[in-house]
Amino acid sequence: MNEREMTQEREARLLERAVSLYGEQAQIDMMIEEMSELTKALCKYKRAQTDRTVAAVREEMADVQIMLDQMALVFGDFNEEEIAKLERLEERLEERCKQEEEAMDWDAAMTHLETFEAEYRKLPIGIGAFGLMTIANIKARFENGERTKALYEDMMGIE
Repeated sequence: MNEREMTQEREARLLERAVSLYGEQAQIDMMIEEMSELTKALCKYKRAQTDRTVAAVREEMADVQIMLDQMALVFGDFNEEEIAKLERLEERLEERCKQEEEAMDWDAAMTHLETFEAEYRKLPIGIGAFGLMTIANIKARFENGERTKALYEDMMGIE
Protein backbone atom coordinates (compact mmCIF):
# COMPACT_ATOMS: atom_id res chain seq x y z
CA MET A 1 0.00 0.00 0.00
CA ASN A 2 1.20 3.49 -0.90
CA GLU A 3 2.22 5.54 2.15
CA ARG A 4 -0.16 8.32 1.10
CA GLU A 5 -3.05 5.92 0.58
CA MET A 6 -5.62 6.12 3.35
CA THR A 7 -7.95 3.22 4.00
CA GLN A 8 -11.19 3.73 5.89
CA GLU A 9 -9.89 1.47 8.63
CA ARG A 10 -6.65 3.43 8.97
CA GLU A 11 -8.55 6.73 8.95
CA ALA A 12 -10.93 5.52 11.67
CA ARG A 13 -8.01 4.47 13.88
CA LEU A 14 -6.32 7.85 13.41
CA LEU A 15 -9.47 9.79 14.26
CA GLU A 16 -10.16 7.69 17.35
CA ARG A 17 -6.55 8.06 18.45
CA ALA A 18 -6.69 11.86 18.08
CA VAL A 19 -9.87 12.16 20.16
CA SER A 20 -8.47 9.80 22.75
CA LEU A 21 -5.06 11.47 22.97
CA TYR A 22 -6.12 15.13 22.88
CA GLY A 23 -9.52 14.76 24.53
CA GLU A 24 -13.00 15.71 23.44
CA GLN A 25 -12.90 19.31 24.68
CA ALA A 26 -9.61 20.04 22.94
CA GLN A 27 -10.95 18.59 19.69
CA ILE A 28 -14.13 20.65 20.00
CA ASP A 29 -11.92 23.73 20.35
CA MET A 30 -9.88 22.59 17.36
CA MET A 31 -13.11 22.14 15.35
CA ILE A 32 -14.01 25.75 16.10
CA GLU A 33 -10.52 26.90 15.11
CA GLU A 34 -10.56 24.96 11.83
CA MET A 35 -14.00 26.32 10.91
CA SER A 36 -12.68 29.81 11.59
CA GLU A 37 -9.68 29.19 9.32
CA LEU A 38 -12.00 27.97 6.56
CA THR A 39 -14.11 31.10 6.99
CA LYS A 40 -11.01 33.25 6.65
CA ALA A 41 -9.86 31.35 3.55
CA LEU A 42 -13.29 31.76 1.95
CA CYS A 43 -13.25 35.50 2.65
CA LYS A 44 -9.84 35.77 0.97
CA TYR A 45 -11.13 33.76 -1.98
CA LYS A 46 -14.06 36.16 -2.39
CA ARG A 47 -11.57 39.05 -2.64
CA ALA A 48 -9.22 37.31 -5.07
CA GLN A 49 -10.00 34.09 -6.92
CA THR A 50 -6.52 32.78 -7.58
CA ASP A 51 -4.94 29.34 -7.60
CA ARG A 52 -3.45 30.21 -4.22
CA THR A 53 -6.77 31.11 -2.60
CA VAL A 54 -8.46 28.04 -4.09
CA ALA A 55 -5.68 25.85 -2.67
CA ALA A 56 -6.08 27.52 0.74
CA VAL A 57 -9.83 26.87 0.75
CA ARG A 58 -9.31 23.23 -0.22
CA GLU A 59 -6.72 22.78 2.52
CA GLU A 60 -9.03 24.26 5.14
CA MET A 61 -11.93 22.16 3.85
CA ALA A 62 -9.81 19.07 4.44
CA ASP A 63 -9.01 20.21 7.99
CA VAL A 64 -12.69 20.87 8.72
CA GLN A 65 -13.70 17.49 7.29
CA ILE A 66 -11.16 15.72 9.48
CA MET A 67 -12.51 17.56 12.51
CA LEU A 68 -16.11 16.79 11.49
CA ASP A 69 -15.20 13.13 11.37
CA GLN A 70 -13.80 13.43 14.89
CA MET A 71 -16.95 15.24 16.03
CA ALA A 72 -18.96 12.26 14.81
CA LEU A 73 -16.95 10.15 17.26
CA VAL A 74 -17.69 12.62 20.07
CA PHE A 75 -21.37 13.31 19.37
CA GLY A 76 -22.39 10.26 17.38
CA ASP A 77 -23.20 9.58 13.76
CA PHE A 78 -25.25 12.32 12.11
CA ASN A 79 -26.14 10.46 8.94
CA GLU A 80 -29.90 10.57 9.63
CA GLU A 81 -29.78 14.32 10.27
CA GLU A 82 -27.75 14.83 7.10
CA ILE A 83 -30.26 12.86 5.03
CA ALA A 84 -33.15 14.85 6.51
CA LYS A 85 -31.35 18.12 5.73
CA LEU A 86 -30.64 17.00 2.15
CA GLU A 87 -34.27 16.01 1.67
CA ARG A 88 -35.35 19.43 2.95
CA LEU A 89 -32.90 21.08 0.54
CA GLU A 90 -34.35 19.05 -2.30
CA GLU A 91 -37.87 20.23 -1.37
CA ARG A 92 -36.72 23.86 -1.25
CA LEU A 93 -34.99 23.56 -4.62
CA GLU A 94 -38.06 22.01 -6.21
CA GLU A 95 -40.27 24.75 -4.75
CA ARG A 96 -37.88 27.46 -5.94
CA CYS A 97 -37.77 26.01 -9.45
CA LYS A 98 -41.57 25.79 -9.50
CA GLN A 99 -41.87 29.43 -8.40
CA GLU A 100 -39.37 30.55 -11.04
CA GLU A 101 -41.19 28.60 -13.73
CA GLU A 102 -44.51 30.12 -12.70
CA ALA A 103 -42.97 33.61 -12.78
CA MET A 104 -41.79 33.15 -16.35
CA ASP A 105 -44.30 34.51 -18.83
CA TRP A 106 -43.35 32.58 -21.96
CA ASP A 107 -45.93 34.37 -24.12
CA ALA A 108 -44.49 37.74 -23.13
CA ALA A 109 -40.96 36.47 -23.76
CA MET A 110 -41.91 35.26 -27.25
CA THR A 111 -43.66 38.57 -27.99
CA HIS A 112 -40.53 40.41 -26.84
CA LEU A 113 -38.36 38.24 -29.07
CA GLU A 114 -40.62 38.68 -32.09
CA THR A 115 -40.75 42.45 -31.58
CA PHE A 116 -36.97 42.68 -31.74
CA GLU A 117 -36.84 40.22 -34.61
CA ALA A 118 -39.07 42.58 -36.60
CA GLU A 119 -36.82 45.52 -35.67
CA TYR A 120 -33.69 43.66 -36.78
CA ARG A 121 -35.36 42.81 -40.11
CA LYS A 122 -35.82 46.54 -40.76
CA LEU A 123 -32.08 47.14 -40.60
CA PRO A 124 -29.97 47.13 -43.79
CA ILE A 125 -28.73 43.72 -44.89
CA GLY A 126 -25.74 42.61 -42.83
CA ILE A 127 -26.22 45.03 -39.96
CA GLY A 128 -28.87 43.01 -38.11
CA ALA A 129 -27.62 39.59 -39.23
CA PHE A 130 -26.00 38.64 -35.94
CA GLY A 131 -29.08 39.66 -33.98
CA LEU A 132 -31.31 37.65 -36.31
CA MET A 133 -29.06 34.62 -36.01
CA THR A 134 -29.16 34.90 -32.21
CA ILE A 135 -32.95 35.19 -32.23
CA ALA A 136 -33.23 32.18 -34.58
CA ASN A 137 -31.08 30.14 -32.19
CA ILE A 138 -33.21 31.16 -29.20
CA LYS A 139 -36.45 30.40 -31.07
CA ALA A 140 -35.12 26.97 -32.05
CA ARG A 141 -34.38 26.18 -28.41
CA PHE A 142 -37.93 27.24 -27.50
CA GLU A 143 -39.47 25.23 -30.34
CA ASN A 144 -37.47 22.17 -29.27
CA GLY A 145 -39.19 22.31 -25.90
CA GLU A 146 -36.56 23.97 -23.73
CA ARG A 147 -38.14 25.88 -20.84
CA THR A 148 -35.24 26.91 -18.64
CA LYS A 149 -34.45 30.04 -16.73
CA ALA A 150 -31.44 30.53 -19.01
CA LEU A 151 -33.65 30.45 -22.12
CA TYR A 152 -36.14 32.85 -20.57
CA GLU A 153 -33.33 35.26 -19.70
CA ASP A 154 -31.93 34.94 -23.23
CA MET A 155 -35.35 35.71 -24.69
CA MET A 156 -35.94 38.73 -22.45
CA GLY A 157 -32.36 39.94 -22.87
CA ILE A 158 -32.59 40.55 -26.61
CA GLU A 159 -32.39 44.25 -27.44
